[in-house]
Amino acid sequence: MVLGFSCSDTNKEDNLFLNSDLKNIIDKIIYENKAHKTLVVELFDEENNTLVAIFLYDYLENCNEVKGIYQYRNVNLIFIDSSKVKDFDSLIDFKKSIDLDQCVNYINLPNPEDRIDYSAYPYLLEKDGIKYTNKKDLIYKNGSVVLRTVF
Repeated sequence: MVLGFSCSDTNKEDNLFLNSDLKNIIDKIIYENKAHKTLVVELFDEENNTLVAIFLYDYLENCNEVKGIYQYRNVNLIFIDSSKVKDFDSLIDFKKSIDLDQCVNYINLPNPEDRIDYSAYPYLLEKDGIKYTNKKDLIYKNGSVVLRTVF
């Protein structure tokens, strides 16, 4: 006898991802950085490449170029599209975003006297998917993506 069940209701927040690699990267960053409550995912162009970088920021300076905001696994995900070449449309379902008029509620400027340390996880956005910045395919070990970071 075969029993089947659906977990679709319990995984609704996972449905915002259209790209499983980006989901796996963000899940791993959240797992390894439990103290951070905001991740800024930015798409930008640099030297003939488009990068998707996940920053461990606990603040947002402004709402310029914010494309989507999500509450995901008790973390704010803020997507910023600064690229003139590519967009997030193959990665994220922006129809499920929090209303962008609420973006101002996420602006939290740091104290100018505080030193701002952050980590960044940059990846290339290629036609055939997300890759490390050295143009190599993502590596998975034990079902989990291996992160590369820049401090």
